Amino acid sequence: MSLDSILTQVTGGVSWQALTLSTILRALVTLVIGIVVVKIIMKLVDRALNRSRALASVRGYIHSAVRILLWALLTVIVLGSLNVPVTSIIAVFSVAGLAVSLACLLYT
Repeated sequence: MSLDSILTQVTGGVSWQALTLSTILRALVTLVIGIVVVKIIMKLVDRALNRSRALASVRGYIHSAVRILLWALLTVIVLGSLNVPVTSIIAVFSVAGLAVSLACLLYT
């Protein structure tokens, strides 16, 4: 087996020849803008959580859940801009979400 065939099997058919300088620069710009947007949204979420006294007991959970969701979304967007097929990644996220929600149902 050649190295190209092994990489194709491992990466799920990602075309490394399609990875050009413009694609990498577009992904980096998307990443930088995404990081700024995530930080702005997290500041807004923190401000909203600090104003609400009713959510004091679950403030940390909501903060962590929003942060994880935003970073996962940014990861999918950046991988999509690198021409990586993201349908399988989205499927993994949906299965993980289903597992978490079922686990929450079991323990409530």
